[in-house]
Amino acid sequence: MQYSAQIEAINKSINSKIKLETKIKTDNDAIVVVIGESANRKHMQVYGYHRKTSPNLKALSESLVVYDDVISSHAYTTGSINDIFTLSNYENPNAVTTLINYVKSAGFKVIWLSNHRAVGVHDNLVSRLASSSDETLFLNYNDYRKNTLHDEVLLPKVRNKLSEKGKKVIFVHLVGSHYAYNKRYPESFNKFQSEEKSSKNEIIDTYDNSVLYTDFILSEIIESVKKLNQKSAVLYFSDHGEEVYDVADYFGHFEDKPTSTMYEVPFFVYMSPTFEKADNFVVDEARPYMLDDFPHSLTHFLGIESELLDNSRSIFSEDFKPRKRIIQENKDFNEFKSSENK
Repeated sequence: MQYSAQIEAINKSINSKIKLETKIKTDNDAIVVVIGESANRKHMQVYGYHRKTSPNLKALSESLVVYDDVISSHAYTTGSINDIFTLSNYENPNAVTTLINYVKSAGFKVIWLSNHRAVGVHDNLVSRLASSSDETLFLNYNDYRKNTLHDEVLLPKVRNKLSEKGKKVIFVHLVGSHYAYNKRYPESFNKFQSEEKSSKNEIIDTYDNSVLYTDFILSEIIESVKKLNQKSAVLYFSDHGEEVYDVADYFGHFEDKPTSTMYEVPFFVYMSPTFEKADNFVVDEARPYMLDDFPHSLTHFLGIESELLDNSRSIFSEDFKPRKRIIQENKDFNEFKSSENK
């Protein structure tokens, strides 16, 4: 579906007065879903990176479920976010029923907090999807190439919303590691500086500093949720990955020059000790999974049941069935990655 058609279809879905029929089988209080930006899991200590880029998450690792084989459906934000927040996937690209509407229909207040712009050519689809939330707040007004607010501006907003009464799901959209990497973190996180100076090393250093800063943001959100002493959870993933000289001799994300690291993303979950798990909930960190099935996974995680939701597509379900992960319209990701290494 073309971008303008996606926007039109999403608007139609959001404006529809049809109430989704849902049942909810659990009784949890607060769920925070953090959407990262351009996060390459190969550069995260918690995934085995040689630099200490995620010391806080590493310290929390016994409380986290860290999934090893998750990819995005696209290597750019709007394509990926469309698939993450609607029932759209490569088998059914025209499906536009939104994840947020399912969550609201199940009785949760939905809040969208973003350090991205609300308007702009590439922001419009995301902001339209977010607009179906009960509350939305966009804090950033600048283009990514300019100085933007650092993600810590979201922390007091998250804490404030967590303190409010009622069942809630809070989506937190970070600017994360979006290029220019050196603009994504304050000077106090300028830790990694290679002895050998080169433009390549400078890119890697600044990228790793942005990952270190995101580690701080995520740990602060998890600690805030812990302090609630409620039935709560935090989920984190990135909209897509990033090439940072890992597979190819360049950096960034481009669907016309794809590498596996542009699709491979971090994905992990924190659950409070009292969190109520849904029926058939299992933990299997090695499952091959693509984020276009996230609506089925999050709704299952929340205990939501509805006609079009399919637990065989939930990474958390014992009914999970691996499927081919198709990228670039017709490429099997596993075959694509294997050919990359030849």
